[in-house]
Amino acid sequence: MPNSPSSKVAVAKVHGLLKDFGRRPPPVVASESEDDALPPAPRFKTKTKTRKDATVGSDASLEEESEEDDEGEEEEEDFEHLDPEELRDALIAEHAHWGTNLQDTEGDIAGDEEVGDDKPRRSKRAIDRKAEVPIWNETTSEPEEAAASDMPNPIVNVAPATTSNVPPAPNATINSQWAPEAHYTPPQPGVRNISLKDQPPCFHLVLKVAMRQVAGDIAFNNTFPPVTTLPEHLKSSLIRIAEDFDFDILSRRLKEDSVLSDFAYRALSTRISAVRGNIKKVVASKVETGYNIAGSVPERRAKAQGLLASGDYIYPRKESLNCPLRTKPYLHPIVISTIREAFFSGARGSLASKHASRFTSTITSGPQSEELELPVAMVCGAATAIYASIDDWSGGFLKRGEFNAEGYEDIYKGHVLFLNNIRADRPGAYHRLMADLYAEVSSQNGHSAHAVASSARATLDIDGMDE
Repeated sequence: MPNSPSSKVAVAKVHGLLKDFGRRPPPVVASESEDDALPPAPRFKTKTKTRKDATVGSDASLEEESEEDDEGEEEEEDFEHLDPEELRDALIAEHAHWGTNLQDTEGDIAGDEEVGDDKPRRSKRAIDRKAEVPIWNETTSEPEEAAASDMPNPIVNVAPATTSNVPPAPNATINSQWAPEAHYTPPQPGVRNISLKDQPPCFHLVLKVAMRQVAGDIAFNNTFPPVTTLPEHLKSSLIRIAEDFDFDILSRRLKEDSVLSDFAYRALSTRISAVRGNIKKVVASKVETGYNIAGSVPERRAKAQGLLASGDYIYPRKESLNCPLRTKPYLHPIVISTIREAFFSGARGSLASKHASRFTSTITSGPQSEELELPVAMVCGAATAIYASIDDWSGGFLKRGEFNAEGYEDIYKGHVLFLNNIRADRPGAYHRLMADLYAEVSSQNGHSAHAVASSARATLDIDGMDE
């Protein structure tokens, strides 16, 4: 008799009793077979509960059992006409749960509380369960799946993450149309110049050789190359080096890819500035004491400006006469020490040693052809750096300026013209000057070979030597 009025009334009474006595519905244990009958309905005790450790046969126990039987008979009358299966299903549907099917749950849910004479007493297990605050399901004619389907999907507009959403690496895009031989790595974000160590093998080799070559060109060809022709000159150098290594594809890319050639130009021009700046750095600490720029501000200003105007900073001084030796240009100790430290010294090999084959002699025959000379660019670059360092004191106090072509290219060209005039007028004198300079600066211990030879010859009794 499913859904009969009497069954609904009985269920309501059951829930009323549950609320009055603070108890949960009785446990429901799944039957092992379809023929098993539902266990008898529980008895609800109003005053006391017979404890398991009570003495069997005592008068108190008999009285309590008698009271419970009387009340139980009245309560059983309300359950006589109930369908067991219907009652079981109704209780299961309304029992509090946390996503667990009660038909598969075993255990005594209703036997946790003890009822005393005055007020109910709850066991620790019952208190813990009450603290969980279960939510009782309301009976509904619609399945739970339908209600769940009405809930909005919070991630319906979120696109799934795929590898197509990840941007490709920058070098993967710029190199996609070229063979690996012509690949390069662009600068990092916020960085202007490319990094040599980050470059692929072929371009790394070409750029490294080009950097060494331009550093040599600063020392042997031109310390201040013309700005107007420098980009094209450096690009041609890169292409020639790539062709020397048979990197034909890289050579073609350097010709066609303006972005790559611009990156390479900036890297090489930075190298030029570094080599040139190192010369100024070497001489900066020498001029104050080496040229005796001392005294008050007016005195220092007069001294510095006098050296620049006269050009005496390239001549050594004869101490006895307190005047410059104008027959020995560029043999001032500051000039010699500057060239030695800037070009002939280095923990990982000096610039001069890396380009040793570029030292030559302007004399093509005879014994003097074996005497190597310093190149004009090396001597004039050092002299121009000395001029710039003295110019830093021209205001009477030290104020360091930039050592660039804009400020000092004309000074450099003046020194080049001066040496070229000597070579044109007196080729032998020019050779002697540049060979003596090479001997002075190339001495590993800093002593002049010619000075040692001259000193030894001065004390030598050559006539008394045995033959």
